[in-house]
Amino acid sequence: MTPDLLRSRILDAIEQAGGMYTIESIEADILAGRKQLWVGDKALVVTEVSTYPKARVMWVLLAAGDLEGVMALQEQGAAWGRSVGCMRMVMDGRKGWAKVLPRYGWEERCVRYSLDLTEPAALAEAS
Repeated sequence: MTPDLLRSRILDAIEQAGGMYTIESIEADILAGRKQLWVGDKALVVTEVSTYPKARVMWVLLAAGDLEGVMALQEQGAAWGRSVGCMRMVMDGRKGWAKVLPRYGWEERCVRYSLDLTEPAALAEAS
């Protein structure tokens, strides 16, 4: 994957994930070792490790490319996660992932909701 295609796919993944990151923040965190970049022929995945009082977890933050390419990166990422003490790999995703991930050993553990705190109308309706 060329650097331009890599950057373009990361930008697409950032947009799909709700725009919570910038390309600059992702690149800086990868270079600093705070996030990991997994690249295959047809896909990429960005992860980070979070440590909690009872567990170390590998979060899949961004994924881009074709589905088979993304899932082909799972074992490499999982092996690395185990090597640094992670107990599990977790991710947030669109509803469509619920149809795919069980075939790869994933199980649904919870549903995450989001409230936009920048929109006064959303806040008023939530009250």
